[in-house]
Amino acid sequence: MKNVLRHIFVLVAIFFVNHLLANPIPSGSGLSIVGPTTITQPGNYSLSNDIVGTITITANGVNLNLNGKTITGSVDGIIVANQKDIKIHDGKIKNATVNGINLDTIFNVAISSVDFTDNGTGVLILSSTCVVVEYSTFNDQTSEAVCLGGNSENVVVSHNQLINNQRGVVFLGTIKSLVSYNLINQQSSDGVLFGSGANDYNTVRNNELIENSNGIGAISGNFNTYANNTIKNSSANGIELCAVFSNVTVLENICGNNGSNGILLDNGTTRNIIKNNISHGNTLDGIFVNSASNNTITHNVCDSNASDGITVSTLGTNNVTKFNWTAHNTGNGISVTGATNTDQVFNNHSANNGTNYSGVPAGTILAPGASPLVAGVNISA
Repeated sequence: MKNVLRHIFVLVAIFFVNHLLANPIPSGSGLSIVGPTTITQPGNYSLSNDIVGTITITANGVNLNLNGKTITGSVDGIIVANQKDIKIHDGKIKNATVNGINLDTIFNVAISSVDFTDNGTGVLILSSTCVVVEYSTFNDQTSEAVCLGGNSENVVVSHNQLINNQRGVVFLGTIKSLVSYNLINQQSSDGVLFGSGANDYNTVRNNELIENSNGIGAISGNFNTYANNTIKNSSANGIELCAVFSNVTVLENICGNNGSNGILLDNGTTRNIIKNNISHGNTLDGIFVNSASNNTITHNVCDSNASDGITVSTLGTNNVTKFNWTAHNTGNGISVTGATNTDQVFNNHSANNGTNYSGVPAGTILAPGASPLVAGVNISA
């Protein structure tokens, strides 16, 4: 099933590229805009001066060059609905009480090199397909920098700087989308949040998430991937998976010096893979699996955390903890609280912790050569 979905995703991407070749977004300087207006014809448009108010686009094939000028919004800075092949670029949008740019039911839109400052939401994307938000800055939005919802898909948010907003990128019903190569710093809430709605088959990778509440937080979303992110100095958790959803891959992230756990799995999340991550210097555990079942914790490095390297709680079952390396943690290297034989802990290396192992399941051995050899070998050095 997953391979079929990936094949469909590739076919959609090929269609999108072919559409771009056949229907390029227009470029050029074009007609001058001197104040709030509604654009009703395709073509190239350019701001001649700063304006106060809203630009509404009701035509396909519009290239809007902000030309280094500023739109000071009243409610929304720019509104686009039920259109396609739109480009908005190179200027500033500020003080819009609701949205800097409001996109609803659109196809093939690019937003590039726009400075969003002191808006409600920087960019709102609803019920839309093939949208790119890139090389832009988002400062001091009172809500989200970028909000994706309404069953949108194939949205790319890349190479942006998101500083001091309430939240960074929020998913509220979006699939097959990508958040990559962004600097997401000092949000008062989550850097990236998977909120309510169907948020499936998305990827968050190669971002720097610094000094947010949770670096990445999720209460929904299946088959998502969080990979190669650097997440540090969060006031809460580096990565938090906290709801009944499944099949998330957390791969090759660095989670350091966060205020709670480096990585937290909680509240019924299941069948996730936590692999090849480095989780160090966190105030609580490197990895904490609580009320979560059927997860695989493998090939992670958890060191110098103020509590345990890895904790797996009694409230979950069938979790597998294997091939991890834990060291220099103040508490336990690996702690399994109240485990049953449905939990497996094997082939880990735990050294120089307060206690290397605590509460491992019955039949699991702590050193080579012990008997019986049921679940493998956990090495204490």
